[in-house]
Amino acid sequence: MKKIIILLSIILNFTLSIAQSNYKKGFYLQISDLRKETPNLTPEIEIEKRTNSKIKMVGGNDYQLNPINDDIKKSFIKKKPLLYSDGKDLYFNCGRYKLQFWYAKVLSDNDYFVFNGAIPMLVDKYGYKVKELTQGKFIGFGGAFTGLKLALLRFPYLYNKKTGKVDLITDKNIRNFISSNSEILEKYEKEDNKNDLAMILDYLIEWNK
Repeated sequence: MKKIIILLSIILNFTLSIAQSNYKKGFYLQISDLRKETPNLTPEIEIEKRTNSKIKMVGGNDYQLNPINDDIKKSFIKKKPLLYSDGKDLYFNCGRYKLQFWYAKVLSDNDYFVFNGAIPMLVDKYGYKVKELTQGKFIGFGGAFTGLKLALLRFPYLYNKKTGKVDLITDKNIRNFISSNSEILEKYEKEDNKNDLAMILDYLIEWNK
């Protein structure tokens, strides 16, 4: 019985760590608008989970926001808002930070937003080289690396809600953040495959509780 209770507690904590938005439905142009819970626009939007085939074809992130009516243009949706809330989840506009186009779901919302996004259009701006991010230690693909595979890669990101800065997180810089929690850092240092991107994402979500 005790083991069951512990297991349920772990599941509950994990569930709570995944971002659930209580923000009003609509687009937020700036983080200050989100803090005030005042959406700038509230059009009817369809959230499309993009398929791998579509992403391979044209690149971009995982969620495409389509206007249902003509009261808002798709070009505005792609370029101007910082965030969209459907009343349940938050979606981060990666195009605002040249992380290719369309939106990524916010997976953790505390001091930072944690999300999984496409490789940046300007990789150097984030302190990396393309070769560095696409070496075999960072990807699950074998053989020659192609543009199609590159389009499907997802990297962990942090958005600092105080400064507005976005960081792409790998084993190169994760310690700069999680070192503020010695328990999480110690746990990470014991991992064998420290550059596993999915694992890094999990650590960021845990750290950002």
